[in-house]
Amino acid sequence: MCGLPLFHVNGTTVTGSAPFSIGAHVVILGPLGYRDPSVMHNFYKIVEYYKAVSFSAVPTILSVLLDIPKGDADISSLRYAGCGAAPLSVELFRRFEKH
Repeated sequence: MCGLPLFHVNGTTVTGSAPFSIGAHVVILGPLGYRDPSVMHNFYKIVEYYKAVSFSAVPTILSVLLDIPKGDADISSLRYAGCGAAPLSVELFRRFEKH
C-alpha cells in the first residue's frame, strides 16, 4: 500500500513502482494518502480489504496508527512495514511490531 506522497522518491519508486517488478499490485491510498483522515481512520480495514502485505510510512504515521484501534479487522496478511524519512526509535519500532 502506498500512502506516501507521489512527489517523493519513496512514494513513486520504492513503494509505488518497485512492486510491479515482481508482479505485485499497489494500492494507492488516494490523492492525499496518509494526510487524509479517513485513510488513517480506516487503515486497518483497508489492509484487510486488499489483503495488503506491506506498506511504507514515516515514524509519525506509525505513532498515529498505534492510537487507532484495529477493531475486528483481520490484518494477518500484513508482513512488512517500511519506515523512512526520519529516524525510527527502537521503542517505537518495538511498540509497532507488537501492535
